[in-house]
Amino acid sequence: MRVMEMWLEKAIFIEELKHPDKETPLSAEYTRIYFGEEFCGRRLPSKRGVDAVVALCEATGRGLTFLTPIVTEPELAVLHKLTGHLLALAKNKSQLDLEIVFNDLGFFESLKGTGGFRPVLGHMLTGQKRDPGFLLPFHPNKTRPEDRTHMRGVRVDANKWINTYIKKNFKRVELVNTVQGCDLDVRLPQSLYIPLVPVAVTRYCKWAAREAGAQNASNYFDCGTPCRKNVAKAVIKGVPIYLYGNTQFYINMEMGPPSPNVDRLVLYSFSVFPV
Repeated sequence: MRVMEMWLEKAIFIEELKHPDKETPLSAEYTRIYFGEEFCGRRLPSKRGVDAVVALCEATGRGLTFLTPIVTEPELAVLHKLTGHLLALAKNKSQLDLEIVFNDLGFFESLKGTGGFRPVLGHMLTGQKRDPGFLLPFHPNKTRPEDRTHMRGVRVDANKWINTYIKKNFKRVELVNTVQGCDLDVRLPQSLYIPLVPVAVTRYCKWAAREAGAQNASNYFDCGTPCRKNVAKAVIKGVPIYLYGNTQFYINMEMGPPSPNVDRLVLYSFSVFPV
């Protein structure tokens, strides 16, 4: 991934550290660790996992970016406890450079004014256009310049109130590596995730439904997270789409023209993916 050499800061997403002492050391090029969950409140890390990643960041001098998902009311209570535990740890680690990524504005408002971290706007709130059809050689929106401009646009730019709200409350914005690239007119530092591009998220979970023997698993909170070991692949009109948990992804190893304020590249994948 030669493109990584372009970026000022490099970060890497890691999954739960089950055996911290036995983990393969991370390359020194990654100065920040991303950790947490963005898509499902049932897959939040454990307190033990939070302890391990904070200890790793402290021991190696890395910054920590904690990812949080859209949550239901029961999940919100769990997330509050977990985040409170993280903030208590961070308070005792004066050198820990902590960010929290919010994909749920309700959760953000509940922590607003808490302090001890830099708030970051999650990519699920930006409104990037994520049509995987752009991977096809002849997509209709690739032909006219005005269509390409539209597809690179972002919803938050179309609403002045949202744009102002972001600038007032957040210190950074997260983006995903869509094929067509992105033009985000928010004068904040931006991160770009590569190579996974989430396309759609649902509250229905195929894996929990299969485990529970039910057609609809949206109410199964304690599902055992069987999805962590499974990924399903479908090829739609020649484009590979992957279902992991409650989220569909495509893989994009190449970067389109980035937003001009991107200053961080995040290597973002899960162990069950072929990248």
